[in-house]
Amino acid sequence: MPALAAAALSAKGETATFVIAIIIRSIALLAASALAAGLLCWLVYTFARKLHHPAWSALIILALFLSGLTRSEFVKLSAPGGL
Repeated sequence: MPALAAAALSAKGETATFVIAIIIRSIALLAASALAAGLLCWLVYTFARKLHHPAWSALIILALFLSGLTRSEFVKLSAPGGL
């Protein structure tokens, strides 16, 4: 019986480690997406300001999002954050 109990505890520990790894990856993806959205906003605003039309930056981001860049899950999370 003790060997069976040790195996059950080991399986629970591995499952907990796997869940923690998923949570950490999710938080990292969320943070990176927010950072990328901020950088995208800044770059597009700077570009639109050079064109003397800073109000166009939201339209440019929307055009980039709708263009074919939506294949990446990272871009799907970042572009709406930029809007």
